[in-house]
Amino acid sequence: MNIQININIKNNAILMNNALIWRIISISLILVFLSGVGSAEEKQGKITIGVPIDPHAQYMSSAERGEHEIITWNQPIDEGILPYPVMQFSKEELDSRMRSYTQKAGVDLTSLSGSIQPADDTSEMRYVSLLSSLPYDPALRDQGSCGNCWVFASIASIELQMAAQEMPDRISVQAFHSGWTGPDAFVNSKSTWFACNGGTPDWLVEYYLDGHTLIPWSNNGAAFVDASCTSAHCKSAQISYADIEKIPAYTIESLTNDRVITTNLPSKDASAQIRALIDNDIPVLLALFLPHAEAWQDFYTFWERGDERYHAFDITRYAGNSWNYAQGGGHQVLVTGYYDDGERGYFECLNSWGASDNRPHGTFLIEMNVDYNSAYKNNILAQMFEVITIDIGEYIKAEKEERGPIMNLLRPGIIRE
Repeated sequence: MNIQININIKNNAILMNNALIWRIISISLILVFLSGVGSAEEKQGKITIGVPIDPHAQYMSSAERGEHEIITWNQPIDEGILPYPVMQFSKEELDSRMRSYTQKAGVDLTSLSGSIQPADDTSEMRYVSLLSSLPYDPALRDQGSCGNCWVFASIASIELQMAAQEMPDRISVQAFHSGWTGPDAFVNSKSTWFACNGGTPDWLVEYYLDGHTLIPWSNNGAAFVDASCTSAHCKSAQISYADIEKIPAYTIESLTNDRVITTNLPSKDASAQIRALIDNDIPVLLALFLPHAEAWQDFYTFWERGDERYHAFDITRYAGNSWNYAQGGGHQVLVTGYYDDGERGYFECLNSWGASDNRPHGTFLIEMNVDYNSAYKNNILAQMFEVITIDIGEYIKAEKEERGPIMNLLRPGIIRE
């Protein structure tokens, strides 16, 4: 039996049979689908994806004009959510760190491929990322309560440069923890220092230049076990260096870290320095400093509630505030990519606070074209953040008990005197 349905088309009642109705419905659904695809393709056409990472590409095709939302959080994070670890400093420690940073040599960008000039204004949003080359598990990239963000970020920088030279391997954070006895100044004074107490990439560079090897995360005993440590509860690593398998490993022939010059430049020129390094497969270490508890609460809430795809944080929003030594602190992350349309832009930063539904890659976005001369009051901070690179040199890979051939991994484009 035919089922009859009245359909009003242009005010004329037409009697149709069931088969014809379903044919019309099917054609309509196809047309609606094709219309949606065309709309998505039209938006996608405004965006050039430099290195495809599907979740980001999917977002960029649906974002209005490729713009990210700048979030101002008006409510604190839920009670019961533990704050994430940051590095706190005494006045003497912070002054020493800032002096060391400002005295670093500037990285030489003159021979990098491509231009380091600001991008021309364009309607296209360009996305470039090194993240897909990093051998990591976002959920396991979690420092826990340990203040070793500087170790996670520094080692990830080395890992990405190894991957660019076709030597992808995950390097053990724990092996550094267990083998490092503190910066030279503390060792010489017979004081103790533990990686969870905070630190600077300078110390990691010193350690590996002293002849220590990069040990893969997959070696026996090399997985990270110090996540529950704090400076108050742990005085040393939870596993002895002697209990970590040493072979295979990578022996470093040279390792340097230099400052990326971002001060005394227009904001777009300063951000262009960082973009040029990313374009040449060189990740950039960023230490951001926030001056008081309100600022850190703001950042914690941004991390908890924001989405890594379309919420961005302005790290200069507290410029001009007074630095509170009891509450202010620093956090080290790795800049792995950027979005840029010539007018507005955002840096992609790899964090070490694990992963979540809203941050499946463990990343967050920050505004790119900010005032890089921003500073806080009542301290000697030359700027509100540090921007440096770690440059890897040559490696010798040890397999079993034998050393393999020397592999030349000198980063192209970095020229040193």
